[in-house]
Amino acid sequence: MNIININSDITITPSQKSFIEEVLFCGDDHHRIDEDSFYCLSKRIPLFLLNEESMRKNERKKEYRYEPNDERRPSTEWLGFYGRDSYGLFEHTPRIAICPERIASCVKNDEEFMFLLAKVIVHEFAHAKLDYRDDNVKYRKKDEFWHWMEESMANQLTLEVFRDFSRGYRHYKYQKSSFRSKSWEDTLFDFVVDFVKKQPPAYALGYELFDKRIWRWWTWRMHKDDLGGQKRIQQKNSWLQYVQSNYRNIDEEQAEKLYDELFK
Repeated sequence: MNIININSDITITPSQKSFIEEVLFCGDDHHRIDEDSFYCLSKRIPLFLLNEESMRKNERKKEYRYEPNDERRPSTEWLGFYGRDSYGLFEHTPRIAICPERIASCVKNDEEFMFLLAKVIVHEFAHAKLDYRDDNVKYRKKDEFWHWMEESMANQLTLEVFRDFSRGYRHYKYQKSSFRSKSWEDTLFDFVVDFVKKQPPAYALGYELFDKRIWRWWTWRMHKDDLGGQKRIQQKNSWLQYVQSNYRNIDEEQAEKLYDELFK
């Protein structure tokens, strides 16, 4: 990863960076050499560290302040973001920014900080994967449907990465890893799952997609041009109404039918 600290008081240590790189390397399993793999994306897209003030300046929504709460977690985009908007600098170039200070405000100790740091970074690279060929511009205006579809699938991809990493971590290929630690090797995936399930509804839906194995991210990426604006508005509204009412317990058959209607 190419990490550039712009103005954060919290730096990413070499061991934390190495750990996150191992997670990303495991993210695509047999497809690590593909150009849109997490590993390859992490080598090309820069990751900037911003402080709280800089994050606020880059936010498009009203100011939000996270209050530590055992029942709720903030949106991932409050902790970091992916985008191509450049305001004249490096025109239309993908990059990721995260706020270590905000991440630190959501955790209780150094171990959880490393877990959440990795979760946020993987989530943002998932957005980059969903925009690999500048696919987002085809959808045009990012509306509520976009938000629910994009954030749920980014979290679904994130959960897949951590599941695969956790499985590999217990397997022979990570037995010599410098990060092997009995104190947390069985808790990393549980931490990420718990965080996702307590995020706002559009993000929490990602766990249901992961748990029910509704695997449509590549179809969403491919069909963004077909779904932008007022295109397929009835199908979009039907899908949105269903997932908003059932984001904690979707019916696999019903959900698959709604995705089929969207992507046919």
